[in-house]
Amino acid sequence: MTSTDNAGPDADDHASDRIQALRARRRSEALRRRARATRDAAAADAAACMASARDEAAAVRRSSHARVSRRLAAADEDARVIVAAAQAEASRIVALARERAAESSAAVARRPAEAASARVAWTLVAGIVVSTALIVAGQGGPLAVVAVVAVSAVGPGLGIVLALGRAAGPDRGVTTILLSVCWAGVVALLAAWTTYQLPLVQYGALVAPALTGAAVAIRRSRTSPYRFVSPTTPRPRSGVRTSVRAGCLLLLASAAAYVVCLIGSRREPVGEYGLLPALGPWFAAAVTLAVAAVVVAVLIRPVSVRLGTAGLIAVAFLFTPPRVLFDHNLLAGWAYKHLGVVDLIVQQQPLQDPRDLYQQWPGFFAVAAQVQAVSGADLLTYANFAQPLFVGMAAVGLGVAVHRLFGDLVTPMVATLLFLCTMWAGQFYFSPQTFCFALVLLCLAHVVTLLRSLPQDRLRTGWFGRSCSWALRDLSPPQPLEPAARGVLAATVVATYLLVVVSHQITPYVLVLQLAPAALAGWLFGRWRWGYAVLAMLPFVWLYLHNEVLGTNTALTGFSFANAQSLVTGPSSDAQELAATAARVVAALVLGGGTLAALSYLRRFGTVLVPVMFAVMPAFVLLAGNYGGEAPYRVWLFASPWFCALIAKRVADLAEHRAAAVAMVGALTVGTFLASAQASSFGMYPFLSISDDEVAASRWLSERTPPGSTIVHLTRTFPGRISAGYSRRNPLHTINDPAIIDYPQFERGRLLNLSTADLRDEVVAEFGDRVFLVLSRSMEDETRYYGALPGDAILDLAAALESSSEWTVAYANDEVWVFAPR
Repeated sequence: MTSTDNAGPDADDHASDRIQALRARRRSEALRRRARATRDAAAADAAACMASARDEAAAVRRSSHARVSRRLAAADEDARVIVAAAQAEASRIVALARERAAESSAAVARRPAEAASARVAWTLVAGIVVSTALIVAGQGGPLAVVAVVAVSAVGPGLGIVLALGRAAGPDRGVTTILLSVCWAGVVALLAAWTTYQLPLVQYGALVAPALTGAAVAIRRSRTSPYRFVSPTTPRPRSGVRTSVRAGCLLLLASAAAYVVCLIGSRREPVGEYGLLPALGPWFAAAVTLAVAAVVVAVLIRPVSVRLGTAGLIAVAFLFTPPRVLFDHNLLAGWAYKHLGVVDLIVQQQPLQDPRDLYQQWPGFFAVAAQVQAVSGADLLTYANFAQPLFVGMAAVGLGVAVHRLFGDLVTPMVATLLFLCTMWAGQFYFSPQTFCFALVLLCLAHVVTLLRSLPQDRLRTGWFGRSCSWALRDLSPPQPLEPAARGVLAATVVATYLLVVVSHQITPYVLVLQLAPAALAGWLFGRWRWGYAVLAMLPFVWLYLHNEVLGTNTALTGFSFANAQSLVTGPSSDAQELAATAARVVAALVLGGGTLAALSYLRRFGTVLVPVMFAVMPAFVLLAGNYGGEAPYRVWLFASPWFCALIAKRVADLAEHRAAAVAMVGALTVGTFLASAQASSFGMYPFLSISDDEVAASRWLSERTPPGSTIVHLTRTFPGRISAGYSRRNPLHTINDPAIIDYPQFERGRLLNLSTADLRDEVVAEFGDRVFLVLSRSMEDETRYYGALPGDAILDLAAALESSSEWTVAYANDEVWVFAPR
């Protein structure tokens, strides 16, 4: 009881303190809640005030921005108008200044150009005067022929180029040749179709454009106070001069070796292997030295164009068989079939046989007849020189085209050298195909220039660019042309193409094929594509107008697998085996080298797109017509130049090893030259050379046999259809006199086993009873070369027919026997 009473007041005090503390805490919490509420209310009021202030500020800002934006927009529009007006005025002033500067510079540049043109015009006039004198004084001789050919190939075109002036565009040399040949073709065709051969009128028509253009150029130069001053070229370095002199010495040494081989070969008999053994090592030395001169010209820096051109001319001339220079008869019996059409035109007889292929495609023959009519010379005097003339024209066309494609000088020289040293197919002779081939290469030089001038946007964005974009890598940029120059080049190409259409039945299609990828891929667009389509239809239109020839000429009808087969299928002589092997090696080197060169540009294929296009498309000629084994030669003729261009491009792009590559190509070209010569007219010279007795027999057959007769040869080498009389002795309407060895019933095995009576029955059954069978010694050489018949089979056959009662000798001399069935 006592302890409890003592603790009571303290406990009450302690409890009272606790109650007061609890009350104080509650009051502080209440105060805190009121303060928090007051603060929240104040914050809400402040937020409301801030929101109201922001809204008011935003409204003020929007209204201010709208007013300022309208004013700024108006200010910007005023500034743009002022700037545009200032720019237009500035552009007008600059354009006016440029126009005046261009006119001034053009006037300054035109004066020396006009003076140079006047000098060329005077040279042209002098050349025409000299040519006229040669034609008058040397009437009937080779000098008159050279003068007429020079006027026909240069005069009219040069006069037109001089009259056009700057509008003639680039590559005026090519334009000159093409326009001259086209003008000569027009004059000749008018004379042929009207059957009026008036030499004075035709020659006057040839020189009229030349003299007119010269007069225009001379008159234009007289209005200019400028007088021509020969341009001064910097003197080459001593090392360059030494190299050029060395190249000239090589050419002189080549000429000397050629003269020596000519003198020696005239005493050497021509054996089984043709001319090369008779010419001996001196001829090989001449070829080597001429090729070495070209190599030296290519390796000089800068490239010596004159030395290289001289070397290429020497190489081209060397490929003409040397004995042709002394033979007065046309080489190769199959070339004589072209002489009859020419003589038909010269004799002013109408081209009226609708089934005669040559009479319906008379362009080349009309030009040749015009040369004969004006010069007064016999065709046999100048026809052999068609080979170097056509080779030179083709080489010029290839060189200019390759130069336009790649822009340098090394590539065209190497390409031309390769081309001249790989002509193993023997397609260069007096023929419309060779004439048209040379024109096509010249024409492609202008085609390349035109393609390079066209914009390439459609090519890159069209279906070809989307699906074959790899083929457009590093495609050369376009090189614009002035509209007038482009028009002149296009007109020249069209005129040349028209002459080709009326001159040869196959060549126009090759040119159409070579340009087909450009048209299909979109490179040719708009009026260019329509123009290509119209030109592509012209050969078909001409064929439709002369469709009667289809019945007698299989070359224009159908497809045959024999196109790709060789004409020689059986065992042949050692000489022919050597020639065939040489041809295969040369073809493999060119085709393989060109293919590898093209593949090496696969990452930038646009660099070689155009030459690949030109090289591949002629192969499609195999799919049209029936050449009986000769189509590969046509394909090679049109494709090989561009394979050579591809090889040359690859060699020229070897910057570090270019000298070694060019030297190696030069060494190889010597070998390919000799191999090609052996495979063509050099190796086949023993049966390609035509004797006077064969010419006399051919004239007798064309002029003395009864009209309506059929002239039949044993083989193809006899010179048939030498004169206009062939047209009355061609009842079969074929382009060649038939060769019985081509017919199945007269093949090797059966012909040797036929008796004279059986042979008479077979020949009469095939060709009728008004038939003349021709045998000659050159046929014996041909059959021995190809292994078609045993060595003395033809002489034995001639003796058997002469002594038989079924045949009579209609004509005979030392070289030829003509038999007629009794």
